[in-house]
This record gives sequence, structure tokens and C-alpha cells, in this order.
Amino acid sequence: VIYWLNKKRNSVKTSTITRYETKIYNHIMPIFADYKIGEITTLMLENFVFSLSTKGNTRSNTTFSSKTIADTIAILKSILRYAEQFECVLHCNLDCLKIKTETRETKVLTREEQIQVNNQLSQSDDYTSIGILLSLYTGIRIGEVCSLTIDDIDFSISKMHIWRTLQRVPDRTSQTTKTKLIFTEPKTKKSKRDIPLPYFVTERIKDKKYSTGCFLLSGTPIPVEPRTLENRYNKFMKELNISDTTFHTLRHTFATRCVEAQFDIKTL
Repeated sequence: VIYWLNKKRNSVKTSTITRYETKIYNHIMPIFADYKIGEITTLMLENFVFSLSTKGNTRSNTTFSSKTIADTIAILKSILRYAEQFECVLHCNLDCLKIKTETRETKVLTREEQIQVNNQLSQSDDYTSIGILLSLYTGIRIGEVCSLTIDDIDFSISKMHIWRTLQRVPDRTSQTTKTKLIFTEPKTKKSKRDIPLPYFVTERIKDKKYSTGCFLLSGTPIPVEPRTLENRYNKFMKELNISDTTFHTLRHTFATRCVEAQFDIKTL
């Protein structure tokens, strides 16, 4: 496992490694740590998949999502395949490491709901409304919104520069804290991009009169983390009586409105 993680450190982001470690140390190691590779059987793998499907998250009293299970299974399969490269003999069938994934319907704000949101945003003068407005009219991700400072906005041509994202990840190096906030590169290489801003969004930001180096969601040199923004967004939508949405819904809504306006799909 250590060799596999070290290999991955050279090819994936720090935040990805921490997700790997969380799944390995929380789910995989408690089951397989006492066994050698050659002692793992097909039945053990089948029981492992079944246990993931039924145990779930005790803190939230919910079962794990199919994606969490699928990701954990994929990590275990990759580790076992990696072991084969070192001439470890597997006595198990890796084909049993699979789960049926659920296809969830993507939530998009209706035009009526978007009008509600717009009306409320026009009456709000807080920093959270800036974050909601930015994502609704540019489609940027929650971590990207949280990482934006006033210096990332080019007011001369109404454009913003996306070059990093903010995430809270597990911290296995600290004895006092379980997690830490980190700035990393965006999700993919192509996620580093310049995005044109509608002028009314640019003017809204300009009206806040930020100082150099201040984050758009706080007005200070200290950022607002994604979970806090998600909670504030949920409160905002609850007040509008709009249910079953997440902050990511804004990204899907932006994309949908673009498609409806016959925006070029490949560029989008």
C-alpha cells in the first residue's frame, strides 16, 4: 500500500492523495491489514463489497454513496494489480470488485427558480451573494469561487482568472487537527482558464470596494472555505423555498442556460 501511494504521489494532486489515504485507512486497511496479498480470497473481496454497501457512514446515519463505494473498490483493485507487478501471486478474482452505480438526475434550476434567485441576489449586499452570482453566471466550482481574490478580476475587460481551488482535506501529519485548508491547482489542466464576466457581475464586485489581496467571499485576506459557503448557500435557498439543490446546481444551471441559448457545446 505504501509503495502504491508513493507512486501515486508523483502523478496526482495532494488533495487526491488525501482522498486515497482516507479510503485506504478507513475502509481497506481495517479489513485487509493482517493478510498477505496471497491470502486474500475472492470471498473476502465479495464480503468487502457487501460490507461497504451496508455499513455506511455512522456519523450521518446514511449508507455510503455508490461513488464512494466504487472509488474505494477501484483503489483496492489498483493496489492488487500493482502488487502483481512485484510478482505477488493473487488467489482472488478481481472481477468481483464491482458495484452497480446509480445514475442520479442532475438538478437544474428552472427559469422561474432562477428569477427568484436573481431577485433575492439583487436585494442582498453580502459576500455570499457574490459567490452565488459568480457561479450562476460563469459555472465555476465551489472551491474555485472560494479561492478568488480581487486581484483575479480584470475590470478593464470584465474577465476573471481561475488558477487555483481551495479545499479542506484530512491532515495525517498533525497531532492537533484532523483537517487542513489547502490551495491546489484546479480539477484538470484545462481548468486553468480566463472567463468573461457579465458586466452587471463586474459592477457588483466593484461596488464592494475590496482591498488588494482580499478574497471575494470574505472581503479580508482570510478565505471562506467551501463547506461554509455550501451551508450559507443552503440557508439562502431554504429562505426561497427551493429544495433539492447543492451549490454545484449553479454550475449545471449555467451550462443548461448556455445550451438553451445554442452556445457551442465543445467550447462550453
